[in-house]
Amino acid sequence: PEVAAALCRRGRRRLREIQLACGVPLQLDRARGSVVFSRATPAEAAMVRKQIAGLVGPRHSVPPAVWAELMRTRTIQDGEDATVVRMQEACGCRIHIERFLHEVRIFGEEEGIAIATRLLKELGERVGEESVR
Repeated sequence: PEVAAALCRRGRRRLREIQLACGVPLQLDRARGSVVFSRATPAEAAMVRKQIAGLVGPRHSVPPAVWAELMRTRTIQDGEDATVVRMQEACGCRIHIERFLHEVRIFGEEEGIAIATRLLKELGERVGEESVR
């Protein structure tokens, strides 16, 4: 259901983008909440599945210190402080930081999501929060 909703938004723009990127004609089966593709090679089918996996992702609550560090480093593209970019490269997923909640969403395949979750946990062990008066 969440995948179908993501594909239906904005006039099915994402569905068309996946069709163009993969070169495979796709149809959305709203009754089942799934994408139907035919006449696809195994490689094309794998590309479609990877694209669809990147549309939805689990939410993870993170401690305030982790959230603050992710927000601080979200626009840094290179160097030691490029925490978000390095995490995304390591796991192959897109990490979305919610602006008003101490929460992140991880978009990608299951293996990458597991790696990103582990990296977030490790980051939580390295950063801390301290009040200054």
